[in-house]
Amino acid sequence: MLEKGKKLLAKLMIIGAISGQFLSVSSLATSVAQSPTVKKAKVIKKASNKRKKRSKKQIKALLKRKMAVYATKANAHKNAVNRRKRRAQAYKVRFSKAKTKKGKHKLLKARNRMIKMIRLHTRKMRHFRAKANNLKKRLGLVKKPKVVMMGRASWYSLPGRRTANGEIFKPGAMTAAMRGFRGRRVKVVNMSNKKSVTVRINDHGPARYTGRVIDLSVGSFAKIASTRQGVIPRVKVYVY
Repeated sequence: MLEKGKKLLAKLMIIGAISGQFLSVSSLATSVAQSPTVKKAKVIKKASNKRKKRSKKQIKALLKRKMAVYATKANAHKNAVNRRKRRAQAYKVRFSKAKTKKGKHKLLKARNRMIKMIRLHTRKMRHFRAKANNLKKRLGLVKKPKVVMMGRASWYSLPGRRTANGEIFKPGAMTAAMRGFRGRRVKVVNMSNKKSVTVRINDHGPARYTGRVIDLSVGSFAKIASTRQGVIPRVKVYVY
């Protein structure tokens, strides 16, 4: 009886040892299987904690850095556009002077290549400018207009004469004449085509009986409408 009991005990011990080993192996396998998910969860937790820890000042600083990067990229593309334009103009001059068909063909190809590059760089410049402007709005750096006026606008030209500010009038300069806002910068938007121009008020404005809100210089008027038009029937003027 004792021998039978000993045998039974030995068998039970062996079974227990085997089951214990199996359990340890299975737990190890599950831990190995779960380890990448656990790691991922930890990484996500850390990232979320970092985001939470960022103060308003840090976020503002980060946005400002981003805005500066976008602005520099936009300026780089603008410079590239200007360089390509100069080259295209040079090719045009050389094309007019070229005598052989082969030479003309080469110059025409080069000019077309420059025009393609100009289009590409302008697209990129607008893209980065838009991004920088969005961040400006987010940071609240965009100035809100103090006064908004609606009315008609025309152009005037008095080359060589002195303006109300004492400056000599330049037709190509971004200046304008307006009542009551001398020395200020204003944004003029043509409501028919949504084109806009920012000008500096340096002269007396148009008379009230004319019904015009602002008189632009020839250069600034040409930015938003054709000079043949003479008068823009509806403009929006933002005074900052």
